[in-house]
This record gives sequence, structure tokens and C-alpha cells, in this order.
Amino acid sequence: MSPSDILNFREVCPWARDRLAAGRLFRSSSLAQLTPAQIRRIVDTGIATYVDLRSDGEISRDGAPQGLLDAGVEWIHVPLGDYDRSRVAEGKPSSADYLASYLSMASECGPGLALALRTIAERGERPVVLGCQTGKDRTGVVVALVLESLGIPRSLVARDYAGSGPALREGLDRLQHHWIRRGLSRQEYAERLETPPSVLHEFLSALDRRPGGPMGVVLQGGLGLAEIDALRERLRGEG
Repeated sequence: MSPSDILNFREVCPWARDRLAAGRLFRSSSLAQLTPAQIRRIVDTGIATYVDLRSDGEISRDGAPQGLLDAGVEWIHVPLGDYDRSRVAEGKPSSADYLASYLSMASECGPGLALALRTIAERGERPVVLGCQTGKDRTGVVVALVLESLGIPRSLVARDYAGSGPALREGLDRLQHHWIRRGLSRQEYAERLETPPSVLHEFLSALDRRPGGPMGVVLQGGLGLAEIDALRERLRGEG
């Protein structure tokens, strides 16, 4: 059972079962303010660990996932906030603006990205969920690096990324405070939620031109080769 009424909650890349075992990895928007029924559904899914990518400021503003903690779910805070988001912070960013933001994250947040993958590798026998504020950008980058480590075709990696746009637009009215805070209309904010697969393709292609490629980001951030092997084993269901 999947708690599909939670904004942008979904299983990661269910089209790649030869490389990613069913029920091992999920992604979501923030899980800080769930109803009791939503918490029960998370627990029923078997999720044991929530890797929370929100910044310290977002935690202070919106709170910790106390309901999940009370239900026995482990909370690991891996803040990914210290990168250049100026081009996507306000207004209606373009695909190029999002690409620049993701590349800045790869450059500036290597240790945090490495820690996110390490956490999954260490806890992968039971399901893990990754999330940021909307589950789109920071979560999308971490998931892309995980899927790269598994050797999943990039067409499927991009397809997984692209799923956030429709999922978020489906729950658009739950994000009203976001467009009000930015001074945008409902339609203008909806345009911010686009997740064209081309952005993810361009992001990974840009990382290909850096030393070590996409995996170089987390290796330089402190993740070891043995940890990448462990990540693969756990997510493929071999460990």
C-alpha cells in the first residue's frame, strides 16, 4: 500500500526492477506535517528511515517529523541548503535556471550528497524514503545519483525525475502558501513545478564532463567505493 495522498510520494523508478528491488526506496515532499492516517500508511509501507534533505531554516520554520518519530521511524537530517538557488528562488525560473541550481548543488553539497547515499547504503534492508520541501529538486538530484550508481538507463532516471511535475500539480492547492509567499498566481506557481526530463539529461551530461562523472560528486564528497558497492547490493536486494 502506498500513501498516495501525501504530496509527491512515490516509489523510485519502478520500471527498473532488474536493478532496483521493489519496496526499497521511496521519494516524497516534506513529511513533517502528516495526519495520523498518513503516518499509519507510511508505517504500513514498511518505511524505517526518513532521510530529510530540508535545510536547517526549513526545519525551524516547518518543524521536525514528530509524528513519524513517535511511530518509530528513524529521522536522519541531511541538510542540502548551502548552494546557489538565487536563479530559482523567485519568479518563474527557466529550465536553464534549474540546471544551474542543480550543478551548484553538485559542486557545493558533495559531503551532504555523499551522506545521503551512505545513509541509504547502511539502512537499505528496510525501506527508506527521501524528501525535501516538495520532493522535486534536492530529492531529484539525490535520486538521480542513486540511480546512476545502480547503472539504471538515463532515460528511466529522467522519467523518474519528470514524475514530480504532474504529482505536484495534482496537489497544487496544498502549496498555496508557496505561491502567496512569492507573490505569484496559482498558474504562475504551477509553471514552476515543471520537471522536463531534458533538465535531468543535461544535468548528468554536464557531470560527465567533470572528473569522475556523476559518481565523482559523491566520491569527492567522502563516499567510499565499498559504500557504493553496499548501496548497490542493498537496493538490488542482494544484501
